[in-house]
Amino acid sequence: MKVLHSKAVLSSFIFFAIYVSLISAFDFEYTLEAHEMECFGEMLAEHSIIVALIESPTEDIVVRLYDHEGKAHRTLARHREIKLSHAAEKTGTHTLCIDNVGTQSLNIKVSIKTGVEAKIYTDLATTSHFKPIELDVYKMERVLESIQADTKFIIHREEARLRHHDDISFKMTVFSVVTLILLSILAYFQSAYLKNFFRSKKLL
Repeated sequence: MKVLHSKAVLSSFIFFAIYVSLISAFDFEYTLEAHEMECFGEMLAEHSIIVALIESPTEDIVVRLYDHEGKAHRTLARHREIKLSHAAEKTGTHTLCIDNVGTQSLNIKVSIKTGVEAKIYTDLATTSHFKPIELDVYKMERVLESIQADTKFIIHREEARLRHHDDISFKMTVFSVVTLILLSILAYFQSAYLKNFFRSKKLL
């Protein structure tokens, strides 16, 4: 009975850890000096969503979102409140850069959501009428969908890695066999040459 209880606790803990890892949302404030730019990077899985809200006391800010290849995906400027969202096409680090183009320092408020939190935020119109328990169930459904997508991605990545390793192993085997054959041929000709050399010198 105690064993079953321990397993249940362990399973709950693992599920909670996965749940927390799939939910990323943080808010912060900082001062951006005149003509200064700050960038924030976030690792996103394929097809996951990032939602960012940037608030500034003036319109002297430019916000750029760079994808995993460093290409500017979105550029928004000259607004006190800038909101943008992006769905990652491939897994990689996506970067959000905020540039103060004004002549005075600004107190910037930043809110960034990724994963399940971002999905729920984008579906706010759908979930606004939900009761708390219904919203919790909706969140859990989104978490399960994210777990399933991440599991498929991990399996696909491991299969690709195994194929890559098998390919390298095959190439190394072929290279070793060819090297052994060449060394054997070289040893044969070297031995034949030495025998002929010693015979010509009448040492054999």
